[in-house]
Amino acid sequence: GGSFCAVKVRFLVLSGSTALKFSLGFNGSHLDYREYVTDDYAKYQNTMSEEQTYDVVKCNMGGVSLTAGIEKSLGKGPLRFVMGAGILYSIGAGTLTFDYGNDYKVYNSYKPSTIAMVDMTGTGDNLNGYTTQKFGIAYGRPAKRNDIGTVQQIGLAANIGLEYFVAERISVGVDACIVPVSFAWQSQSWAVYEGYSSLTQKVMTYNKLVSPGSHALTYGTSNLGVNISVGYYF
Repeated sequence: GGSFCAVKVRFLVLSGSTALKFSLGFNGSHLDYREYVTDDYAKYQNTMSEEQTYDVVKCNMGGVSLTAGIEKSLGKGPLRFVMGAGILYSIGAGTLTFDYGNDYKVYNSYKPSTIAMVDMTGTGDNLNGYTTQKFGIAYGRPAKRNDIGTVQQIGLAANIGLEYFVAERISVGVDACIVPVSFAWQSQSWAVYEGYSSLTQKVMTYNKLVSPGSHALTYGTSNLGVNISVGYYF
């Protein structure tokens, strides 16, 4: 429903306080999650070793949105109250990549220690399967995941907030927005796994389709967001 930052352009004034509005917004995030695991090589050299290394899960997400609609401004001073409504279109995508501290080696029986979220011993999340008889891989772990795929959304949007004019035609503002009804669709998603192959006698990667694609219809009052914007009046 909202964006971290937005640029709004009002290019046609319908009246003294009402104008057509186009709003372009974007958001994104990058997260490096790190967690300690047993250092397999140190443990192999000394069974009493408590040395540790760490695994890293990197999450990258981003998206853009475009809203076209009508906005009304109330007030005559530099600080004004604004409200509007329009059609929202947004597109976003995200991936997970994994960087492990332990490799597949003979001293760990080709089953390296990994964090719980990718543990393949049967006690953790198996992340949509990790074995493949075709390649002779009995133990695997994800190298990259694109579970989100590309998600697109179109819906009705409404906003309410405050706008402050720093110059005659330039303003900054903040508003709350709601998307009461929208339709979203998602492209196919996939994952890349790595594992030691008993057929090739080496570590290899293979692709696995997670989903052929999905869609959703959402409605209600819970899809809320906040926009920080810069506006220019033509």
